[in-house]
Amino acid sequence: MAKPLTVRIASENEIELLKKHVSHLMAKRGIKVSHPELLGYVKKAGAEVDERQNASYIRFPAEMQKELIGQIPGEFLLAGREQEGDIVLPHRENLFYTRPVMGSLFITTETGEERLVNIGDVAEYAQLVDQLDHINMYCSLTYALGEFPPTTTDVNCLFQNLSNNRKKHGYIQPYEAGNARYIIEMAVAVSGGVENYTKRPIITSFSTITEPFMLKDMDAESLVRYSELGVPISCGSLCTAGANVPITPAGTALMGASQALCIALLTQCVNPGTPCYISVQPLMLDMMSTYTLQSNPGTNHTRMLIAQLIREGYGLHYNVTGGGSDSFKPGMESVANIVMATMSSSLSGATFLANHGMVQTFKRFSPLQLIIDNEIIGMVKELRKGLEIDEESLDYEEILTIGEGESFIDKEHNLRHYREVYRPQLFNSVSREQWEAAGAKGLPERARDLYSDFKKGFEPRMLPDDIRKELERIVTRANRDLAGESIDFSRFYRRR
Repeated sequence: MAKPLTVRIASENEIELLKKHVSHLMAKRGIKVSHPELLGYVKKAGAEVDERQNASYIRFPAEMQKELIGQIPGEFLLAGREQEGDIVLPHRENLFYTRPVMGSLFITTETGEERLVNIGDVAEYAQLVDQLDHINMYCSLTYALGEFPPTTTDVNCLFQNLSNNRKKHGYIQPYEAGNARYIIEMAVAVSGGVENYTKRPIITSFSTITEPFMLKDMDAESLVRYSELGVPISCGSLCTAGANVPITPAGTALMGASQALCIALLTQCVNPGTPCYISVQPLMLDMMSTYTLQSNPGTNHTRMLIAQLIREGYGLHYNVTGGGSDSFKPGMESVANIVMATMSSSLSGATFLANHGMVQTFKRFSPLQLIIDNEIIGMVKELRKGLEIDEESLDYEEILTIGEGESFIDKEHNLRHYREVYRPQLFNSVSREQWEAAGAKGLPERARDLYSDFKKGFEPRMLPDDIRKELERIVTRANRDLAGESIDFSRFYRRR
């Protein structure tokens, strides 16, 4: 059996050095929290709480760190809407799962138009993800302000996603604290009750740190609500090297991992045994342009180092950027960026590769880029699988007896194995004559043709009436309570 390829970027001694400093930071620096419910759980669990006027600083003694990390399960499920969309951890083939970019405000359409996202784009995004074999979750874009209330973006977009994605898991971050409860209500409604949802969590979320060692109430609220139910949650740190973390890959890895692990410890204070995984998303501030980048070699080094630290040092699952580009539009630059990110993150042994379909450093979504990324992911999976080297794969006897002028085309070994060769859908695998006869199309044109074929089948996938009506009641209540507005549901079904 083939052994998956894994690259180690650090020695055992270097991993131990990182672990030592991570432990000291969690014990001495800790994390700033102001969310009252979360503080109540933390005090009950026995962490050190330094209460001050506007917030409290939570610190975890070394022994408590080990105890809480030991409670995090290594096996759990992120359920699909249908069983074929289930994400089972660990991966049965020791490969990885993927998700597309989330939250982008801008889109570059298949025709090259650049504009703000609208609610119709959210629907097409969900349906496109359903069509792509190597994308395992749906996320949500962010519609332009003014079309629907900004404070209920998460709820309104989730309604659109649930109406348009049939089989995959939903990874939805509440960008407003008040939305978290409503998102869970919607997940429960579609699941058929709280018990069904906790057994098969079709929607999960994440809690993340952006300012040094401080958890905002928005992220604390998400952490509490999901952890109370024991639903998997991603524990994250958004790190921009040279800005909110040190500029070196090692310094970024140390601080990013420390912050994300603090969040993981908090989940166990709320509900011991809550499934969670680590998600550090490193970027880098270019000191000359002051532009934030995600595709340079330094960020790839950082991702690989953190993946190894989390995998070897703590035995936890890890989510890392595996797609995305600093290019402003899809093209040769973006493909080069994504191949490098997907390959390096995959070979680091990460569990999830994130942010496919993204250009302009998290700001812009491109459906054509997502289709191309899907193809790249398929090829990288083949690389990650590794090779079988045994008597059968060596074909020694046929090599020994092959005659002069003979070919292997009709040999038994060839007939047994030729179907195993990976054949891409978009990247070229035909002769020049065949390529020219088909219109001499490049990769973007072939991706556009494939998207056109997908879109022929795009239409709202209406939920059963009882579930749809319940979701509409939840969405109506959320928009009334959080935004003071009413919602015209016919606007969700307009096509762009």
